[in-house]
Amino acid sequence: MRAPRAGDPDVRRYKTTVSSLVDLTAGEYRVLRGNPCGGDYQLLPWHIADGSGGS
Repeated sequence: MRAPRAGDPDVRRYKTTVSSLVDLTAGEYRVLRGNPCGGDYQLLPWHIADGSGGS
């Protein structure tokens, strides 16, 4: 995906705001603010089988 350009029409200006990865085997959920190539994913502090937010 390319970066948005100032001259693009509004309907062509878009960007990735959040990227997420789910490892179904390990039960891990990781998130990254921005593009997938923009940094390191952060492991969230719950197991996906535990429900919403570990509750």
